[in-house]
Amino acid sequence: MVSQGPEPQLPYEIGKGYLTAEDAKIEAIIAPYREPLQKSMAETLCFSDASATKELPEGSLGSLITDILRNEMSLQSNSSIDICFLNHGGLRVEWPKGAITRSMVFELMPFENQLQVIQMNTTQVEGMLKLIAAKGGSPISGIRMEIENGQLKSWSVNGDPKKEKTLYNVLTSDYLVNGGDSYLLKHEGELKVIPENLKVRSGIEAAITRIHQEGKTLKPAKDGRIQKVTTP
Repeated sequence: MVSQGPEPQLPYEIGKGYLTAEDAKIEAIIAPYREPLQKSMAETLCFSDASATKELPEGSLGSLITDILRNEMSLQSNSSIDICFLNHGGLRVEWPKGAITRSMVFELMPFENQLQVIQMNTTQVEGMLKLIAAKGGSPISGIRMEIENGQLKSWSVNGDPKKEKTLYNVLTSDYLVNGGDSYLLKHEGELKVIPENLKVRSGIEAAITRIHQEGKTLKPAKDGRIQKVTTP
């Protein structure tokens, strides 16, 4: 005889099964935590003048997030951050025009990745940009670059031509430093210039909160920092 195994279990809905007494006890435990959490998640942190979208090689969402992170961490560390780089897949949702709530920040960056600042020389930055070019683009700030047929054609940092002996401060996530998304960022060493263990999500929240407190709004836009070119 062939055993059929246990009967498949249907999803249990609270309040609609035979454990309604236990449901009520669980609900009583959860309620004091749920209500303040829901209130916190619904809090408006900032307003956006336009929707912020994901695109390659450059999207208004990626440009916005890397720009505000680079500015915020420069302020928090009292140090110049030359480049901010995140991966395209790491930003999970787009943002709408209008109110940006705390829950939207969590939806955008649901991971526990931490911010890191590393020093990269010119060769290492160029290696990173070659990986970005091969992937068709990525969120980045402080860089202008051209891609041709998946290859890096040209680049500059903050409008200045690359300098062979310069070390650049690069803000990114521990996920990418450790090889996530097929990146393994070669660098000279990690800089302890931002609060220890600060999550990417927390950095974004701090940035947009500061913008709101200064009476400003988010202005997502593409500025051509990454361009695909075709040679005749």
